[in-house]
Amino acid sequence: MLGSIDLYSGIGGGSCGLRQAGYRPVFACDTDPLARLVFANNFMADIKNGIEAAVSKDIPHPEIIFASPPNKDITPIFRLLNDMQPRAMILEFPFRIIDKEKIAKRRQFDMAGYKCWHEVLNANDFGLPQKRKMFYIVGFRKDVKTPFNAFPFPYPLDISRTLADIVDPNPDPKLLLNEEQIQIVKNRNARNRSLGTGFRTQIFLPEHAISSLPISYHKDYRGILFDSGQGPRRLSVLECKRIMGFPDDFKLPVSDTEAYRLLAQASCPPMVEAIAREIKVWEA
Repeated sequence: MLGSIDLYSGIGGGSCGLRQAGYRPVFACDTDPLARLVFANNFMADIKNGIEAAVSKDIPHPEIIFASPPNKDITPIFRLLNDMQPRAMILEFPFRIIDKEKIAKRRQFDMAGYKCWHEVLNANDFGLPQKRKMFYIVGFRKDVKTPFNAFPFPYPLDISRTLADIVDPNPDPKLLLNEEQIQIVKNRNARNRSLGTGFRTQIFLPEHAISSLPISYHKDYRGILFDSGQGPRRLSVLECKRIMGFPDDFKLPVSDTEAYRLLAQASCPPMVEAIAREIKVWEA
């Protein structure tokens, strides 16, 4: 099985998708100790504290690099691309990041010896009940012969998923909001409406797909509530795992609060898998 490395790995959404596409995770790095703990419990791969700790001579040189940097500074990635020269790479950025075209056309890609293409993909098109958009850059080393002028990013799957497909039929009663919590949500919505901030807590029904799992969901579960007929409630950790596309048996040996935080910050495995499968078609 071909090797992969995961830079800024978080809990390993990228590695999970690559593994499902047929790549073997051999190395990862992240500065969050709890993310590293989760990663280590799910993958037989070395994981270090941050990309600065990644020294190419100590890492099995991979077939593919995946990276989901927390900001648009991708300079550290070029160091490893230059040193390792993997056959292919996938970079992932939040959809709302500015200067997408500027990032995609960085001269360093060419200088490192890579030809690149970019696209915005929506998680809802890949079997997930959320409309999470991500910006991807795919690159091949220039000596790799590919019979296309533009990388064939995966087409949306013919799958229409909603919350009904992932919700737990017997959720923990503690997830239900009490009257006081419901009133707090109403007051906050009214205050934000009067301030014109546009931020509202939404109550979703089984036939809905959520907009995107909020990064701050672990704080007060704001933004996303679910109503299956018994009243509004928070989503469970298992449901968030499914919304992000992780398998049910993916281990999260942390508190629920930390699990919510780490899941919301993760890459969606099905999106990475779909891209990686297109890359794998062109293996030598």
